[in-house]
Amino acid sequence: FLAPLFDMMVTRDYKRRFTAAEALKFFEDMYPLLTEEQLRAYPPIYLDSIDFRTFNRWKDLPPELAKQWASYREPPLPWSTKVLHYTCKY
Repeated sequence: FLAPLFDMMVTRDYKRRFTAAEALKFFEDMYPLLTEEQLRAYPPIYLDSIDFRTFNRWKDLPPELAKQWASYREPPLPWSTKVLHYTCKY
């Protein structure tokens, strides 16, 4: 459930973005649904730094879970934003 939680916490659409209270409620609602195995699992370790704007948090989710939470998924960056990010690096 971390992918939908994180996406709603960092969405570019500030009107849809979780407030702190909404994020906590989502977490508290989802936490009891996790299995013991899921709670004991370690998160993946990434050796390289990851840009949260382009990292695909959804890639390892089961398809049925991704479909269930699709409305929470942050859409890809528009090409114009990618161009601006690239331009602003220099």
